[in-house]
Amino acid sequence: MIKSVEPIEVTYPSGTKHSYPDLLPRFMKAKVDYINACIGVKLTPSEIIKYLNHMSLSAKFADEDATELLVEIPPTRADILHACDIMEDVAIAYGFNNIPKTLPSSATIGKALPINKFSDSVRKEIALAGWTEVLPLILVSYFKRSSKKILKYDFFNTLFFFLSSVHMMRILRI
Repeated sequence: MIKSVEPIEVTYPSGTKHSYPDLLPRFMKAKVDYINACIGVKLTPSEIIKYLNHMSLSAKFADEDATELLVEIPPTRADILHACDIMEDVAIAYGFNNIPKTLPSSATIGKALPINKFSDSVRKEIALAGWTEVLPLILVSYFKRSSKKILKYDFFNTLFFFLSSVHMMRILRI
């Protein structure tokens, strides 16, 4: 069981020294209008600060006219990267069921991007030609790949997978 976190000092070849882990809080600004527009409600800056406090984020006014908030992000909240993450925490604390249901202000028609349509048609034609599409194991660790006895050979953008006791398959990677 871990009882404490102790810092370690790293000295880089350039001579600079840094202590890790950096347990200091980060600060980020978020506009009150942005938060209200994204959620679809009209909250006062004080209410937003209250909701952020419910989510373990302390905030204060960044300017005199209270149009922007300065949010203190603790090191335990690595999931907060942008102002939209702060807005999401306000929406969670406000309650998704409390957000009024409205129709969009503009009508849109969804469709696939041209590159996706082209990729789908190429993928279909290659499958009809008898080729097999394979997702590469690039995100799987070497240990897991080798424990499953999968060897990967890259030969002119063609991947050949040899599985243990299975014959060689012809595979084309797009």
